[in-house]
Order: sequence, then C-alpha cells, then structure tokens
Amino acid sequence: MIGAYLNNTISDKDKAAFLKHIDNCDKCYQELETDFMVDTTVHYLNEDALDRSYNLQPLLKTHLKKSREELSMEHRRKIFRIAVFAATGILLIFLILDLTGAYRIFAVIRSLLGI
Repeated sequence: MIGAYLNNTISDKDKAAFLKHIDNCDKCYQELETDFMVDTTVHYLNEDALDRSYNLQPLLKTHLKKSREELSMEHRRKIFRIAVFAATGILLIFLILDLTGAYRIFAVIRSLLGI
C-alpha cells in the first residue's frame, strides 16, 4: 500500500488503515520512509529544485500529518452530510404528515408566529 499512498491513489478507508498500521509497525514505517525519500529526491531532481531542503524525514512527518488531517476533515464532511440528509428527511416527513392532515405541526407553527 506504500506505493498507492505515495501516489495518492489509495482510498480513504485504506489510507486510514495504512496510517494506523504505519504508526504501530516500525518495519513498514522504515520502508515508507525509504520510498518517500527516493520518490521525493527523484521529484526534486526532475524539477531542478536546488533551493529545496533535502532533510526529508521532517517532510515525511509533515506529509503523514497532512494525510491524517485530510482524513479527519473528510470524516467531518461525511458526518455533516449525513446530518443534513437526516434533517431534510425529518422535515420532509413532517411536511407530508402536515399535508395529509395526520400531524398539524406547521399549522401550530403558523399560529404561534401569527401567520
């Protein structure tokens, strides 16, 4: 999964499992570190980036931190979408119940608001 992670072709679910594993497996972390250094160095050489830092260990830590933050943000977005979908569904149910006369919530709200 290291190649897929470094190429950013890994799914969010697999990325979460990968990051958790990397945190607990020194052997895999060392392999990731090596592959990251090679990939980054090749990328730097292809760009003729002479002003770049070649201290790549901190760059890997930054890359891993950014990946974790992106996963966390995506998780929050999913929860938000579910909450909006649920709230919309509940409002739709109330609307249907109100229109059928089974439940007069909107009539109560209108009377409270004086509409």
